[in-house]
Amino acid sequence: MSEVAKHVRWCHTGAILVMGPTLLFALGGFVGAGSEMVWGVVLQLAVYGTLLGLAAWMVTAARAVERGEGDLDSVLTHSRRLFLAYALCGFFVAWAGGFLTMASCGPRYVSPLLHWTGLLGAALALWAWITLPGKAASAGGDHGEPVDTGWAIATPTLLFGLSAIAWIVFAILLVGSGPDPDEHTNTGFDLPWPDGKSAWVIQGNNTNHNHTGDEEYAWDFRLRCGTPVHAAKGGVITTAVDSNDGHGDGVSNNKIFVRHDDDTVAHYLHIKKDSIVKTSGRVEKGEKIAEVGNVGNSLTGHIHFVVVDSSGTNIPVKFDDVERHDGVPRAFRWYWAGK
Repeated sequence: MSEVAKHVRWCHTGAILVMGPTLLFALGGFVGAGSEMVWGVVLQLAVYGTLLGLAAWMVTAARAVERGEGDLDSVLTHSRRLFLAYALCGFFVAWAGGFLTMASCGPRYVSPLLHWTGLLGAALALWAWITLPGKAASAGGDHGEPVDTGWAIATPTLLFGLSAIAWIVFAILLVGSGPDPDEHTNTGFDLPWPDGKSAWVIQGNNTNHNHTGDEEYAWDFRLRCGTPVHAAKGGVITTAVDSNDGHGDGVSNNKIFVRHDDDTVAHYLHIKKDSIVKTSGRVEKGEKIAEVGNVGNSLTGHIHFVVVDSSGTNIPVKFDDVERHDGVPRAFRWYWAGK
């Protein structure tokens, strides 16, 4: 009995070790965040807070069994239900909480933290749920019957199959065919944020979502709201709008356009409200021109960057400070300015 109780105790302790730190670090989502991130963190606090309390209760109950004072059958019955609850709730937080905290300004780490720890916790909980009956049978308890084979196969297959499908869909939409490096002959650009800071490319060139046609050679660089936006190349400001706020379909965008000496024009979109440094005049490469926002038709804090020629047609460019990938950033990759 004590060995089975110890196994149960360690399984619940594992749940605490996954959910506890996640809950703690996710509190950073309350700092400088938009409403979606706040609600995502609140959702995670409510779900994980409840489960942590139940996990602590089961750890205490398992310890009592180890001392010969508790009821093993009761511990096994409640544990089997809780392990399945851990899995389902972890999966829910991974997607609902992960999506809400991404669709907002705020710390960039919160969304991947909730997503990947939620999926990890779900996987571990499903393992505990499926293997517990075998452990219980060795103690001769009344709850040693195996999990129904159909459920044991269907539950993880459904949860992680849906996750795989979702990521495949994202990849199809946001990666697309990608850039053709041979086309990118326009040089002299640097990544449009401070040296040493990193950004994740949500969308690159030639995606199946909305970087097609007159946006074929655009990038979406995921950066925390408030990050300085630097001029990728020196030029003269021709358009500067930062009076709008909010995001979603139909919300007017903020933007700043810089015309370069060769008559090409760089477009920087989704600028933070009231953040443009100056609305006219010349700016030099690397000079701060505004701050990252989440304004207009935007899902998260990022900068949409594209360069057009004198006719207004978007053109392929490469960045001098991107050493890999022929100077052309790829979707779903990280890049550091100045490197």
